[in-house]
Formats: sequence, structure tokens, C-alpha cells
Amino acid sequence: MTPASRKAIDKAMARLDARKARQRKAATMATQATIKRRAAERAAAVRAANAISLKGEWQRPRYALPGWQVMVARMEPGTWYTSTEIHALMSEFPRGSVKAWLWLKAVKAGAIERAGNPDWQLDPANPMQNVPRYLYAIAPGATQARAEWRRQLGLNSEAVESCELSEVLRGSTGIG
Repeated sequence: MTPASRKAIDKAMARLDARKARQRKAATMATQATIKRRAAERAAAVRAANAISLKGEWQRPRYALPGWQVMVARMEPGTWYTSTEIHALMSEFPRGSVKAWLWLKAVKAGAIERAGNPDWQLDPANPMQNVPRYLYAIAPGATQARAEWRRQLGLNSEAVESCELSEVLRGSTGIG
């Protein structure tokens, strides 16, 4: 065999090897794409199945009043609450929303009054304290508005509401 023919055969073999390598790579990529697509389809099916069962949990509840007014309507007059207890009363809402309503809406609107907690003390050695700094209660001037908001929400049955309230507080904060 001549060197020229040997060179031609080597080129042809290299082209053939390159083509086969491209085909193997394409087959591998197609297999990987199929695996990813099937995994995505399974995940979508699981999400769709869970969406039906979690629909009530993940959708924001709809009330006739803004959330901060619902919060005031659920609170009992004459009772001082920590922010954790208020979050327990509003468990269907995100914690950040309740925190914003508490300070930015209810306290500034005068529906809730805020007072310092007598058990709280500044301790620089222990910045992570378990005692809340502030306590919250319904302002005396907001009792009429609270009664109207309770009527709009259908919370006038005091016996049922106080039972539910005590269960919520006992279950989440350990008081009752």
C-alpha cells in the first residue's frame, strides 16, 4: 500500500470514527433529555395531585375585611397578647403579614395598644431572649369597631369563638 492510499484510508476511518462518536453523543444526550423530561412530567403530576389536597392551605383566605381587622376581631378585650400568640390567632396568614399588620396597621390606627413587657430586660450578654419585649391588647376606643368587625365576619357566637380561641392558644403557645 502506498503512503497516499494509507493517508486516504486513515482520513476515511477518522471521519467514520468522528461520525460514530457524534451519533453516540447524540443518543446519550437524547437519553438524558428523555430522562429529564420524564422526571419533570412526574414532578408536575405530583404537584397537580397535591395542589388539589393543598388548595385550602396555599391560597390566601378571603374575608370580608382586611387582615388586620380580622386580627383585631379575633382578639379578646382585656387580654394582653405576645406577638407569638397573635401569630397563633392568625395561623392561616404568613408570619410576615401578621407582623406588618400588627405594627403598621393596627397599632398606628389605634385599634391595638402596645406596652412594654415587665418581664423583659435588656441583657447584652444574652441577645437571644425568650421573653417578648412588647405586649399587645385591644385599645379601649376600638371595642365598638371590633364588635362591628366580628358581626361582619360572623363571629358573634361567643361560646364557639372562645372555645376555638382557647384551643389555638393552648396548642401553639402553651397557655390556656
